[in-house]
Amino acid sequence: MIITVASGKGGTGKTTVASSLSLLIPHSVYVDTDVEEPNGHLLLHPEIQEMRECLFPVPSINEDICTFCGLCAKHCAFHALTVLKEQKRVLYFPQLCHSCGTCSYICPVEGALGEIPKKKGVIRKGKVSFNGNEIGFIDGIMDIGEYSPVPIIREIKKLIKKDKVAVVDAPPGTGCPMVESTEMADFVVLVTEPNPFGVNDLKLAMEVMRDLKKDFGIIINKDRGETVQEFSSLPVLLKIPFRRQFAYLYSQGKVLIEDEEGEGLFLSLKKRLGI
Repeated sequence: MIITVASGKGGTGKTTVASSLSLLIPHSVYVDTDVEEPNGHLLLHPEIQEMRECLFPVPSINEDICTFCGLCAKHCAFHALTVLKEQKRVLYFPQLCHSCGTCSYICPVEGALGEIPKKKGVIRKGKVSFNGNEIGFIDGIMDIGEYSPVPIIREIKKLIKKDKVAVVDAPPGTGCPMVESTEMADFVVLVTEPNPFGVNDLKLAMEVMRDLKKDFGIIINKDRGETVQEFSSLPVLLKIPFRRQFAYLYSQGKVLIEDEEGEGLFLSLKKRLGI
């Protein structure tokens, strides 16, 4: 089973929820797909056992034998190549390249356009021990200067096995990284805050879930008991109260289930999810 914890904006408490939930599920795997700025390790303190580079093929053009026919640029769906026939130049725009391989496949001149590996980030695997329970840990870190986290997220997803419960800590927002992180999910937990910004971004996230035809529920973080009309018709899985103690634990790099009240809240969430 794959449970993805997402939200319409950053700072709502996705990592707070995902880290505590994963620790209460024996032999589960915590997966951080927010590869632009992963921070699950700050709460879980994993023992990293393996680290590997994420290499992706990018075009390598030999202009000495290229005929500048333009087929590569014509068939590139992402417009990552431009052929200047008169100037005998091929311009490559790495920020647009999706490493799909079409350009090298379509090139009619042998040796004119090949592929070379380019490092875009790293993936780390390890384990977390907590109160006698051990869970798996996976995250990714995108290299500085890279344009898209999606390729690294796809590589992380290949490591998720269906025979274990995986709790995926998705990137914030409703863009491509979040969509890529929820695509495999059996259930999505949307974390929000009871304020106008939280409600607005929650609505956007809900639209994405409906487009993806995903079952989802909602967690309200920093709840003060306000009556929020927008939440009235939604399946609210859990309300996390606005507690100074919870903020203190987080600031110390600790999970909420280290507090008795916090543990009770997440045990009830686990039960609601049927795990």
